[in-house]
Amino acid sequence: MTYFRIIFYLTLLMSRLVYSKNILEFEGRAYDKSDNLFYIEKHVVEYEKNQYSVKNINTKYKKPSDNSEFAQINSSFVFGDYVPESTFYDKRHNIKKILKRNGKEIIIEHRNYKTDKVIKEKKLMYSSNMISGQGFHNFIVEKMFKEEISKEVEIKFLLIDKLDYFTFTVSKVGQSKDKITQFKLNVKSSLLKLFVDEINVFYNDKKQLVRFSGLTNIPTDRGSTLELDIKYIYP
Repeated sequence: MTYFRIIFYLTLLMSRLVYSKNILEFEGRAYDKSDNLFYIEKHVVEYEKNQYSVKNINTKYKKPSDNSEFAQINSSFVFGDYVPESTFYDKRHNIKKILKRNGKEIIIEHRNYKTDKVIKEKKLMYSSNMISGQGFHNFIVEKMFKEEISKEVEIKFLLIDKLDYFTFTVSKVGQSKDKITQFKLNVKSSLLKLFVDEINVFYNDKKQLVRFSGLTNIPTDRGSTLELDIKYIYP
């Protein structure tokens, strides 16, 4: 084997090692208030070089009864902030929900899943405290871990389902003896308070989300909102 071929194979091997190091597959199990398993999340995440900020993510939602996929979301952080471009597919309700960016303009669309026809559309202007979807994870690990306990930070949370943003405050609650850090998301919108008062997320010392408790982005088969307790399992 020539010197150049050795260099080539070593480079290829190293690139594969780096790739696998930045890719993580893990699972979430969502339970309702009666502790019934409602759905299973299958995540494939590509991380940034810091190993905890998400760069791209694909999440598949599956029924526990037969493991069939009923929804999927893809998000990509192409603008380097906390509002990723995202596409959410829900096969049960024949709908596709899209958030895309055009400079400072945010475009949210609801489309027919089969025909791709636009059903609803709204345009919003980006602001620096806006967050959407998986951007909330990046915001927590990059910003909120550094904040003092109980200090409230105001954000505008974009909800693709509602075609709008709502104001929340985020605060660090504290850390348990087993090094699990809790963060709380409080609703300021009187409209959303009709559905949920607060959302709690829990992170381990590796800055991995281990539990989510509150209103989710996945509706029931009948289309109503649901509060769930989601526990995450890592390899």
